[in-house]
Parts: sequence; structure tokens; C-alpha cells
Amino acid sequence: MMAPLANCPDLQELALSKNQLTVLDLAPLASCPQLERLELWENRLAALDLAPLAHCPDLQELALSENQLTVLDLAPLAHCSSLRKLDLRANPFVSLDLSPLAALDKLYDLVVDDSVPVGWRRFALPLEELPQGLGRLLALWQLYAEYEEPQQ
Repeated sequence: MMAPLANCPDLQELALSKNQLTVLDLAPLASCPQLERLELWENRLAALDLAPLAHCPDLQELALSENQLTVLDLAPLAHCSSLRKLDLRANPFVSLDLSPLAALDKLYDLVVDDSVPVGWRRFALPLEELPQGLGRLLALWQLYAEYEEPQQ
């Protein structure tokens, strides 16, 4: 689906939200170093390989909210030194390691509410128990990690 984008090195914004996507190969985006904004919210993605985004140093905003993601390797985002906004809310994560984000000194808006994995609660709430590396995010001024117990 996205193969033609490999020929678009000047691409700066890509919005594929609300398309009911279940599978998406981001590999062609490795050829889009000027990509600044990627919106994939409100799809049905259960898995997503972010590795190609390591070649997008200008990426500023990434929206992955309201998908079906259960596991997500955020390590490739450590190469996205311009990342300012990351929205992961409303995903049924089983695990989520936020430590790769620790070096992103421009990240100021991190949203993980309604995505807190069941086994991760002890790291999410209370807030002082979030991964220590988040303390190095000096630009961070919005962190949404709210979690409500499911009603029985």
C-alpha cells in the first residue's frame, strides 16, 4: 500500500487515520527523512514496526491512538530527535517500555492514558513510579497516564 511513498523524499505529513487499517508496513517511510507528522489514529492496527521511523529525524508528531496495539517497541523513536508529541492512548497494551524516550529532549506531550497495560499498573500509577528515564525529558509538560479500573 505504501510502497510508492519510497519515491517521496520530501513528504512531510502523512495522515492515514480512520481507515480501518489492520496491517501497515512503514518501511517506505525510511526514504522520507523530512517526515514531520504521522497520523495513524483510529485504525485497527494490532502490530506496528516503528523501525523505519529511525530514518525520520525530523518527525515531530506521531499519533497511534485508538488502535489495537498490544506491544510496541519504541526504541526506534530514540533516533527521532525532533519528536515533540507522542499519542499512544486507547490501545490495549500488554507491555509498554517508555525508557527509549528518555533521550528525547524535545518531547513535551506524551499521552498514554487508557493504554496502561494490566501488568504495568505498578509503573504507571502513582506517577512517581514511572520509569526513571522520563525524568530526563526536560521539555515534558504534558503527561497523561490516567488509568481507571474496569468496572466489574
